[in-house]
Amino acid sequence: MDLLNVEKDTRNPRATEVIDLIIKFAQELIAKGHAYERNGSVYFSVKSFPKYTSILQRIKDDDDKSEEEDYMVDHDTAFGEDKLDKRDFALWKTMKEGEPFWESPWGKGRPGWHIECSVMILHYLGETIDIHGGGQDLKFPHHRNEIAQSESHSGKVFSKYFLHNGFVNVSNEKMSKSLNNYFTVADIIKDYDPMVIRWYLISSHYRSSNNYTPGSLEPAKKTYNRLINTIKKVNDAEFGENPSNQLATLTEKIINSKEKIVEIMADDFDTPVALAELLTLFREVNKALLQDGLKINQLFKDEFFNYITFIEELFGIFPFLKSKTLPFSTAGNDEKDNLIKNLINLIIETRTQLREKKLYDLSDLIRDRLKDLGLDVEDKKIQ
Repeated sequence: MDLLNVEKDTRNPRATEVIDLIIKFAQELIAKGHAYERNGSVYFSVKSFPKYTSILQRIKDDDDKSEEEDYMVDHDTAFGEDKLDKRDFALWKTMKEGEPFWESPWGKGRPGWHIECSVMILHYLGETIDIHGGGQDLKFPHHRNEIAQSESHSGKVFSKYFLHNGFVNVSNEKMSKSLNNYFTVADIIKDYDPMVIRWYLISSHYRSSNNYTPGSLEPAKKTYNRLINTIKKVNDAEFGENPSNQLATLTEKIINSKEKIVEIMADDFDTPVALAELLTLFREVNKALLQDGLKINQLFKDEFFNYITFIEELFGIFPFLKSKTLPFSTAGNDEKDNLIKNLINLIIETRTQLREKKLYDLSDLIRDRLKDLGLDVEDKKIQ
């Protein structure tokens, strides 16, 4: 997590630390008429919570699997044959041979799956939270049951938003230990910068599933390297004596891009669209510096580095900014930049001659390869 630049959690509680509170929570649900005890187990009464079936309404799968089948695979819901309703789920389970157990008013037993989360949230965060996360597979029954028992207990909204993330699939199969097709971050960082992995993961919407293949990170690597190269170019760019209209326009675009990204992220954390906006701006900066030979001023440089600091705070993809060090050397860059500019001018001249000779396929190939390198070339109609 440190390598991926993920901030540490404030708390990482364990259910075993709140067993007494779990028992108390179940007792209070019984007292309110939302739960009942049978043979040492305590069940939540779904019938006592009228809006249960409308919570996080499921979208039917292609195979139109019924919710009844879901109940059958949820062990807390299916537990025990003495429930008043087959939909009722266990808050407390009577002890089974070989299982861990705790003493309770109903005998030896252990918590149900769903109640643990509700009680830890109540204890550490309060009766209503802003955001609750989890995988798509937890939407039903786990999150639905959490909502039912928590709102029955408090009489208040449990969570204002639920964010259900997609999965990382491997070659179109769900990653799992049983299929032996899983991998860890520690495996991948042997070949890739951790920020390339982070870029890859946030390049798709959090609700979408990623289909990972051995070559999946290569495009992310190229894109991320282009970003770093653009930052380097701005850092090393020559200053001009008089600011140009082009520079003023580009500075304004940097300011506007920040506002656009905030707006995009406010719409359900739409990271792929936000990153597309970032790439569009970087392409324009790249083109201006290399192709147009734009000279910058201190205002532009400050706005640009304020922008990438903002991007780091939002997406965590430029961790080097925290240490105030850039991931590249600035020594001997003038010669290299001049060489690059001369090479680009030579390529553009060559393309112009190819187009004049109507060798459009070869000209387009060069244009496309330049685009892969982050350089956009606009063709004008040949007279």
